Amino acid sequence: MTIKKLLKSTRWVSTEDRLEFNTMNMKYNSGVTLLLSVIVVILLSGSMLVGYFSSAAGAEGVGEFWLILPYHIACIALSAVVFAVMLVLRKKKLSHHTVSDILSVVQICLIMALFLISAHVEIQVIGIKNINTFIIVMFAIGIFLRFRITITLVLEIVFTAAVLVFLFIERHDISNFYPSLVNIICSFVISSLASFTHWNTRKKQFLSNKRLRFLASSDTLTRLHNRRSFDIFFEREWQRAINEGLYVILFFIDVDHFKKYNDLYGHVEGDMCLCLVADSLTSAVRKNDFVARYGGEEFVVCLTSDSIDVAERVSNNMLSSLRERRIPHGDSVEPYVTMSIGCMIQRPGVEDAANLSAFIRKADDALYMAKNQGRDRIVFHPEAAK
Repeated sequence: MTIKKLLKSTRWVSTEDRLEFNTMNMKYNSGVTLLLSVIVVILLSGSMLVGYFSSAAGAEGVGEFWLILPYHIACIALSAVVFAVMLVLRKKKLSHHTVSDILSVVQICLIMALFLISAHVEIQVIGIKNINTFIIVMFAIGIFLRFRITITLVLEIVFTAAVLVFLFIERHDISNFYPSLVNIICSFVISSLASFTHWNTRKKQFLSNKRLRFLASSDTLTRLHNRRSFDIFFEREWQRAINEGLYVILFFIDVDHFKKYNDLYGHVEGDMCLCLVADSLTSAVRKNDFVARYGGEEFVVCLTSDSIDVAERVSNNMLSSLRERRIPHGDSVEPYVTMSIGCMIQRPGVEDAANLSAFIRKADDALYMAKNQGRDRIVFHPEAAK
């Protein structure tokens, strides 16, 4: 696989899944931001203490440590601010993906500057060097595991440019800068490989889980939602209608004389017929309306609205959409495939919270009324709201 293909495959999921993938990453990313902030505060505070006690003990070569002390303090202060902001956002359950990115980028750029300056200033106390090296390795890994590949590459380019500037400044004597530079470059190379693997694993896990959810909630033949998915959706929409004062409109749909169709044309053609019916229903309803295969040749369409006028419009669209396809049927009420529709409409109140099954039963009763009245029609239940 070429580098271009690797970047493309690792960078993003498909456009339609991008929003869900980002939402899934929000909690993970904010958690990593919190962890990095805590570690920076602890380790840089430790580095400051080492410098202070070394200076107090009269150690040689630590005087220049105080030149970079303001950067230590700035990094600690910013990390503490990031930690506090992220805690508040998480507690209030606010969207914080962009905020987390911005805060972390600023924090990381400041820490990059700190280590470049630390590498430039000669500090002989081994403890400080070890702590600084450990922090840059930790932060390099954190950068790559925390951010999307695009942000990571931008940070790398900025950091590389800064390193080149320092190399030019120190071109006459890089003996002090060189060891720190080697450590930093190695940590970035290792972290780059780890980041691609880690991000690709997260993407594959997301797509795998999404496919499993799809298989569990969809009908494999028609690609519509299945009965289980309808039960979950309807319960949620019923409660939403109660909270927002909306009408619930439920259509039960049955393909007329479908058993005769299977006997006449065979089950393979019968499956194709169901797929065409599913397509006609999907094209007839509104974008956010719910369409599911309830079982066999039965389908359900569910929608909520603040007006009941939409019920008649959608039902007529469904009937005409299937009629226009003119799927041949030599043993039905018409020479082509038709369907019967039963509809129930209600604006549920708080007292109706547990009456879901009764509402569904009335929609099913309306379907049987449509069949008894000659099929190929829509019948509204006598108790449907008008």
